[in-house]
Amino acid sequence: MKTEFDVRLRTVDMYRYNLYHTYTTASGYLAILIAVIALAAAVRKWGEVSVSNSVMYVMVGIILLVYTPLTLYLRSKQQVQESPVFKIFCIIRLMIRELPLLRER
Repeated sequence: MKTEFDVRLRTVDMYRYNLYHTYTTASGYLAILIAVIALAAAVRKWGEVSVSNSVMYVMVGIILLVYTPLTLYLRSKQQVQESPVFKIFCIIRLMIRELPLLRER
C-alpha cells in the first residue's frame, strides 16, 4: 500500500513553527517571565517611581511580548518567499511506503 499526499508550506505554517520553537525553550519561558514581571512592576510602582522608569518597564514588556512575535512573522514570511525550494516546488509531495500500522489486514 502506497499513500501520497501534498503538503504546502505557507507563511503561517512557518510562523507557527518558529513561534513554537522560540517559546518552548528556556529562553522563551524566560522572556515571557521577564515581560510579565516588567509589566507588573510598571503597574505596581506607577506613582512611586519616576514616569521614565514606569515607561521603561512598559516598553520592556511590550518589546518582549509584541516585538518578538512580529519579527518572527516577518522572518517566516521572508524564509518562505526567498527559499529556492519553495520557489521551484510550491507543493511538496510526500510518499509513505507501507507502514506496519497502516497495513491492510
